[in-house]
Amino acid sequence: MIIGASSAFFMPQPLTERGPTRRGLLKGGLGLTGVAGLMLPGTGAYAAMEAANDLVITDYAPAPPGWPDRHRLGITVIADIHAGGPNMGI
Repeated sequence: MIIGASSAFFMPQPLTERGPTRRGLLKGGLGLTGVAGLMLPGTGAYAAMEAANDLVITDYAPAPPGWPDRHRLGITVIADIHAGGPNMGI
């Protein structure tokens, strides 16, 4: 068998480092921060657009019996606020 430069490619290299290094952790943390810095504003903008596009406003003219004409009557309904469920405390 001829041992040349091409056979060195298939030889396993000895491991010189054991476990994570400080540099590797810092680079990984900076990478995650960069990804989060790109994703969070995009997610917020998407949520704002979806909320604005799905908003339903319906105008009614309620006229209860005996209500004075000079008094304005306004009714506001807020739904789906995700508060006060059985697993949500005060």
